[in-house]
Amino acid sequence: SEQLHNILGDDAFDILVRHINHKNKDVKGPAIVLLGLLCDHRAIRPLLELSKDEFLRDTVKRSLVFIGKEDPDCLIPIVKTEIPERSRLIVEVISELQNPAFYDILLWLLMEHDGHVVAYAARGLGWIGDRRAVEEIFPLLIHPYPDVQEAAVAALTELKKFLSINELIDKLNSPNILLRKNTALILGNIHAGESIEALGFAVKDESEEVRKAAVKAISMIGGEHANRYLRTALTDESAEIRAIATENLSLPGDMETLNSIIVMTKDPDEIVRASAARALSGYNDELSLKTLLGLLKDSNGFVVTQAIESISLFSDRKEAREALIKLLLSHDSEIRRTAILSLASFPDVEDEVEPHLFSEDWATRLAAVQVLSKTGTQQSRVCLEGIYDIEDDPTVRKAIEVALGV
Repeated sequence: SEQLHNILGDDAFDILVRHINHKNKDVKGPAIVLLGLLCDHRAIRPLLELSKDEFLRDTVKRSLVFIGKEDPDCLIPIVKTEIPERSRLIVEVISELQNPAFYDILLWLLMEHDGHVVAYAARGLGWIGDRRAVEEIFPLLIHPYPDVQEAAVAALTELKKFLSINELIDKLNSPNILLRKNTALILGNIHAGESIEALGFAVKDESEEVRKAAVKAISMIGGEHANRYLRTALTDESAEIRAIATENLSLPGDMETLNSIIVMTKDPDEIVRASAARALSGYNDELSLKTLLGLLKDSNGFVVTQAIESISLFSDRKEAREALIKLLLSHDSEIRRTAILSLASFPDVEDEVEPHLFSEDWATRLAAVQVLSKTGTQQSRVCLEGIYDIEDDPTVRKAIEVALGV
C-alpha cells in the first residue's frame, strides 16, 4: 500500500478506480489487483460492481481478500446490506480469510436462506477452528441443499479434534438417511479406524446413498479389515458402489483380494470393469498382467484405455510392450493415443512412435511429441526438429518448442 502511494502519489485511489473501468482487460485486471493491494475500504463498492462480470469475479475476490486482511471490520457491514450476488462474494472472502474476528458473522450467516452463503459460512467456521462451531454445524448435515451438506462434512472434518468418534458411530444408526450418509463420510475423512466395523454394517444399509458413503469411508480408512468390507460391497446392486469398492481393493500379495478384483473384470457394467483395470495396476505379477491383456479385447473403449494405462506400469515385460505396440494400429483414436502415451514408460520406443508425428489427428501427434520428449535421446530430438517447421497446430508446435528448448 505504501509503495503504491509512493509510486502513484496521493491520487493513487482515484487513478486505479479509473483504470478498473478501462476497456482493455489487460489494463483492467492488473488495476483491480493493485486497487486491492492499496487496502482502501473505499474500493469495496467499485470492486463489487465489477464482480458482475464472471470473468473478473476471481480477480475481484482476490483484491477483496487483500482489503479484508488489512481491515476485517470493513467487510462485515457489506454482508448484511448487499444484494445476494455480491453478498455471496463477500461471504466467500471472509470465509477464506479464516480470521476468528469473523466467527460471529459466519455463525449468523448459517441462518440464511441462500444455500451458497450457508455453505461458505460453514466452511469458514471450519477453517477458523473454534470448538463452539461443532454444535452449530452438525444440524447442517441434514440440510436440504447437498452443497450445504458437503460443506458441513468438510467443516466438521476440519474440526475433527473436537469430535467424539463414539458419538459419530452412534449417528450411523440414526433413522435419518442424510445423517447416516454424511456421518460416514466424516468418519472416512478423519480416518477413524475404530469405526471400521460400524461402517462395515453400513455397507448393507437399505439406502444406496448410505452404502456408497460407507464404502467411500472404508476406502479412505484402508487396511486389511477395510478389504473385508469392500469385498462385501462387490455384490451390491449399484454399479457405482461396486466400482468404488473394486478400485479401492488393494492388498498386494493377498490372493483373495487379487482374485476378487479379477472377478470384477467380468462385471456386466463397464465402469466396474474399468475400476478393476485400475485396481490391477497395484499388482505387478503374472496373473494381473494376463488379466489386463485380456481386457484389451473388451467391447468398451473406456475399459480398454484404463487397461492400457495399467499395463504401462509393467515396463519390464516384453508382452506388455508388444500388446501396446499392436494397439498403435487401432482405429479408435482414443485407444491409439493412450497406447502411444503409455509407451513412454518403455525403453527404445522411438521407431514405433515416430510415424505418429505425421498423423492427421493433432491429438495423436501431440501424444507422439510428448512421448519422444521424455525419451531424451538424440533420435527423438532429430525427429522433433524434423517436423517443427511443418507442424501447423499451435498446441503441438508449443509442445515441440518445449521439448527442444526453443
